[in-house]
Amino acid sequence: MVRKALFSAIPTWNDNNRCPAGAERLLQWRFYKNKTLVFATPFAAPTASLGIGLGSTYLHLNATNSQITAYLISQGIALSNSDTICVEVQIKNCQNEYAGSNKICFAAEVAESDCTCEFATAFDSGQTGNTATPPIGYSANGGQLVFSNGLMNPEGEDFTQMPLESSDNLAWVTLDEGCDAAIEMEEVAEQTGTVEVPAAFTDLSDSDYLVFRNGAAQRTFTISSGNLTPSGAASEVEDRWHFVRLQGGAEGCKLSRLTISASGTGTTFNLPSGYSASNQAKWLLFVNELLQYPTTNYTVSGSQVTLAEPAATDQIWIVAIV
Repeated sequence: MVRKALFSAIPTWNDNNRCPAGAERLLQWRFYKNKTLVFATPFAAPTASLGIGLGSTYLHLNATNSQITAYLISQGIALSNSDTICVEVQIKNCQNEYAGSNKICFAAEVAESDCTCEFATAFDSGQTGNTATPPIGYSANGGQLVFSNGLMNPEGEDFTQMPLESSDNLAWVTLDEGCDAAIEMEEVAEQTGTVEVPAAFTDLSDSDYLVFRNGAAQRTFTISSGNLTPSGAASEVEDRWHFVRLQGGAEGCKLSRLTISASGTGTTFNLPSGYSASNQAKWLLFVNELLQYPTTNYTVSGSQVTLAEPAATDQIWIVAIV
């Protein structure tokens, strides 16, 4: 049985009117695993959108237990069905006075996936001209993504708009031959401010598809009322946005963005729970907005990734098939 969790933060602002009219009063959601704080959102206004469940804000968290569990897993929190999750709200006013709610707890509900689909990838360099030619033995199965120097090329193997140079590193990403799903991509252009999400994607959780802005992968963004708000600069009219998902397939496979480290330094990082060198075909590594190429950009041993160049407060994350 799916249980709906509706958590509401009903703050009482006991600031004795010391905050002037319109002064910010902020809320933060805090999540615990087995009584230990494991994740907290930034402080935000009560009406700000919260990307968990349907229509959640910082005042009302409208989500099932499984959706909250999935959200924490997407933040790199390892969870199993034996774990207990607790949720609380912390509030602060313009005087930096804090108050907290009581915790609400429930058993984690980790979705079990029967998905056996995997990525099939190929890499090459030294090519020039207007067309990228995949290595011998590679064949696209159910659509593909083509990258140059880590940036996704919306035109696939057609590089007429920016001809290849011999120093460019190319990558092809498709699905293995045993997968009956397909990679589907839709473009949205000429949007300013926010970006309208294609109708085919509105029924998905925003953690279950990829978004590229001018070929650069977007690790975080906010979806509200069918519109995407970028985590960085607002969309400009010349920007091209591409939404990517897995379509079809009897196993119901999805793409999932999983954080390794929101920001990190050094060269060595641990993969999210359940991912390692033994299932490397299940995941793709990104640093900031760029796809990383095995051997060229990183190596992996066990559950540990070693980057070729040290990270400097970089965002390190993976895209996994689940």
